[in-house]
Amino acid sequence: MAMRLRLALILALAAGPGAAETAVDCARMPDLLRDLSGLAVTAPPAASAEDWCVLDGARLGPDGGPRITAAQLRARATADGPEILSLALEARGLRLAPDPRDPGMPDWLRDLLRLQSGDLRLMLRREVEADRLLLDLARLDLSGGTMLELSGALAGAGIAPRTLPSGRLRQVRLVWRSDGSTLRPVLAAWGARLKPGLAEGAAVEAARAALLALAAAVPAGALGEVARKELESAIRALPQGRGRLTVDLASEGGIGAADLGLLALLRDPSGSDALAQFLAGSRLDIDWQPGILP
Repeated sequence: MAMRLRLALILALAAGPGAAETAVDCARMPDLLRDLSGLAVTAPPAASAEDWCVLDGARLGPDGGPRITAAQLRARATADGPEILSLALEARGLRLAPDPRDPGMPDWLRDLLRLQSGDLRLMLRREVEADRLLLDLARLDLSGGTMLELSGALAGAGIAPRTLPSGRLRQVRLVWRSDGSTLRPVLAAWGARLKPGLAEGAAVEAARAALLALAAAVPAGALGEVARKELESAIRALPQGRGRLTVDLASEGGIGAADLGLLALLRDPSGSDALAQFLAGSRLDIDWQPGILP
């Protein structure tokens, strides 16, 4: 009896805490992506290849709205019963097609979407014992040269839309590589909303001035002088400057959806008092490297 108990204990320890973790069947993958993204997923029957579910030619999007298409799409996930424990995506040839029946989309945005394609990598995993969600990687590379990469950790969150609002962002790293051209129409449109009637060049200047004012309002407790100068250099280089901006945020108590809601309700959400309250217990480190970088 004692030998059988020792053998059972050895087997249990060898199995480890993830013994109940199983791979999600490829037949379930379109429904899983729909549940997680909230978007309708249209794809041919998923095939399996080297532990990946192949959904090439998939289309995602709401009825009567913009549609995302993927020339190549690979996905894999693991679960413990109904709880998703990990999700990985690799997509190539992503395109966002606006709804042709939507007359409200501005021409500059239609042109931007038409000219750009992208590649995406996403890796999420849930640490049950630590009660946190790790974003190991979310990287989007656009055909024009722009790149956006995110990683971080949310306490109290899982890989499900219903659990994300209860999560608190404890740390995040953002890396953005500018191609020197994509942001110009975006800044021009934003500046024209800030000050209607401005020509394109003046609208870009208005948007840049608003960003500099926002950077100046970030409290010293959250943003040191060196990091502030790096941020201001990156803003002044917009929209034509090429380079790479890295932003690291660490928050002791974490930043949650309720904090964002309270910030939005304030009379001046971008003011120094509001930002001091929002970023209390948080620290930003920023680095800007100008030039054409890999």
